[in-house]
Amino acid sequence: MFVAQLYDTLRVVQTKHVEIFQQIFSKIVLRPIRGARIDSQPASVHSRLNALHCANLQENTMKSLLRMSQGSVDRMSFAIRNAFTFIPIVRMLTIVLVASTISKCCIGQTFQVDGSASVAIGDVWEVSTRHLPCSACSNVGLANFEVLHFENCQWTCRTMDDLLSPTIEGGIAPLTILYVHGNWMERNSARERVRIIDRHLAAQACEPYRLIMFSWPSQRDKRIIRDVRDNAQCADFETYYFAQLLQAVSQTSSRVSIHGFSFGARTVAGGLHLDAGGSIPGIPCLPNAGHTAYRVTLVAPAMDREWLQTNGRLKFAMKNVDQLVNLYNSRDPVLRRFRFIDSIARPIAAGFTGFEAVGNPRITEPLTGSDRIKQFDCGNQIGNTHAELDYYGKSPCFRKVLDNLLWKSP
Repeated sequence: MFVAQLYDTLRVVQTKHVEIFQQIFSKIVLRPIRGARIDSQPASVHSRLNALHCANLQENTMKSLLRMSQGSVDRMSFAIRNAFTFIPIVRMLTIVLVASTISKCCIGQTFQVDGSASVAIGDVWEVSTRHLPCSACSNVGLANFEVLHFENCQWTCRTMDDLLSPTIEGGIAPLTILYVHGNWMERNSARERVRIIDRHLAAQACEPYRLIMFSWPSQRDKRIIRDVRDNAQCADFETYYFAQLLQAVSQTSSRVSIHGFSFGARTVAGGLHLDAGGSIPGIPCLPNAGHTAYRVTLVAPAMDREWLQTNGRLKFAMKNVDQLVNLYNSRDPVLRRFRFIDSIARPIAAGFTGFEAVGNPRITEPLTGSDRIKQFDCGNQIGNTHAELDYYGKSPCFRKVLDNLLWKSP
């Protein structure tokens, strides 16, 4: 019975949630077994050796199960049957813990609001422009976004009306967090990335929020240098679509946070500039929405470090920003060569030296500049990399990003 139940659960999340298996069996099974070696005190040496042998055999079986997590469910269920033969109590408790953990990871935590019905603490959405032209457009009105909602461990088609409808009884819209991914991201990879961010946010959140991923056409081409330049231009054009989405969600939420990585940060800054009434050559203008304030975080922004200055290209980007946190890497091997993206201007990336950088770019303290901009060099923590997940998993400064997005820090 217990194997059949766990078998069915594993089949549901086989292909999409391999990382869940690793968390479940490492935290729920391996750690209690290791602790059992110390806590349990058999009456004799013989029984002590038997207990250690049983625990070692169970642990080795579980480690083998982790290595087989990419395999089929049939092989997983076979390993589970053998692993759970030794400790009947553990196998029964694990069924309950596995089901609850998978449910939490797939569906999200819940949050009670003033005695009303519980709502998901992380409501994940995708707004895609991958089907729209990646060029300057002259049409007026909200773009025809493709909207999807993550529910019951799968992405379901929805409409903009569904996205903009309040998700809490009483008409109180939750905190809205917009995420814009970076370059060379296929659609499925972007979806996995936003769910990773959702798990980080859910671990720190004290209130429900609506997490919306802005998915733009950033697929990789065989021509690397030309593809980078084309996607940089596309990211600039996507600022128009992002500004439209930003103004739409701002009307249904009292607080809005924005998170962008690499070229996604370039789109975020351009969208903020257009939202505040600024203009970009070749891109239609938008009316100033007059939103009070945004919380913005940029990670390894692939944009000129001078664009946010008072005479920069995106000089209005900070107009409606309450606070901006920028994580950069002075050892980034990709952004070190950012100057080749424009052979004439030869810009220096804000993700390499920070905005308005002065002095030694490798300092670890916030750089001199606006009191609303807090910048941190993560080079000594993550090393020579441009990988987004390294910022999330290796840098302690990522906690500042989460606090800023959740409006925890002043």
